[in-house]
Amino acid sequence: MESIQWLTLQCPYCGEPFNAAIEPLCDIQDFIEDCQVCCRPIHLVVDYDPIQQQTDIKVLTTDDC
Repeated sequence: MESIQWLTLQCPYCGEPFNAAIEPLCDIQDFIEDCQVCCRPIHLVVDYDPIQQQTDIKVLTTDDC
């Protein structure tokens, strides 16, 4: 079972920090999370590279989709 990791990220709209839960060992995660401050939708893309054992997280606006 994958462990869930909580990260503090920055809203691309208002700049305020928000918490998001990811599964760091999943290949690709793609989801929308609403900002807890300005309530705008944030597009999160999480990509795990098993060779380098590294997680890449993109925090995007819905306009960036």
